[in-house]
Amino acid sequence: MGSSFFGQNILKTVTKNVKTWYNFMEQFILYSKEMNDEKRSEPADLADGVPDCL
Repeated sequence: MGSSFFGQNILKTVTKNVKTWYNFMEQFILYSKEMNDEKRSEPADLADGVPDCL
């Protein structure tokens, strides 16, 4: 009884941490992608007049 409860507790904590970490990574990837798009789009727009998003 005690050990299975302990195991469930660890599983919940790990699952919660994985979700938090995954959300953080997702936000970080989106953020860095936006930064790269902004850096890329300035010379690209001047060069060919077509935004990267089209």
